[in-house]
Amino acid sequence: MMSRIMKFRCWDKKDKQMYKVGTIDFNHPEKGTVTVCYYTETGSAVSYAAKGEDNSNLTQPNLILMQFTGLKDYKGREIYEGDIVEIKHLKIKGEIIWEFLSWQIKDGGMLSNFQDMEQWKLEIIGNIYESPDLLKLKGKENKEK
Repeated sequence: MMSRIMKFRCWDKKDKQMYKVGTIDFNHPEKGTVTVCYYTETGSAVSYAAKGEDNSNLTQPNLILMQFTGLKDYKGREIYEGDIVEIKHLKIKGEIIWEFLSWQIKDGGMLSNFQDMEQWKLEIIGNIYESPDLLKLKGKENKEK
């Protein structure tokens, strides 16, 4: 049985930077409070207390958490929620989302497992925070055709 690696990254809306999350501490799960600690490029630790109304959707004005899918693109890069991926020969481009109990490419179909991804040569081309224009351009091209 394979164990799944649980990793997160976060987008800091204030700093406009993506960071790897070091720890997530569920201090008071009954109150829906979670502390997220990540490390900046300079090595300094940053902590945010996030609050979730129903323990599933964490809200913090400056922080957006994204989970690692457990999958990698064909170049070996880890795929996270919010990444924009492309399968060139199938002309599929979209955002990685969690929906219907599985990771999917929004408007592009379902991701099943790593073997399928090797076969389809799925590649990370950006993410929705640092390069949102990659998805907007796709929409424009489709409307023009």
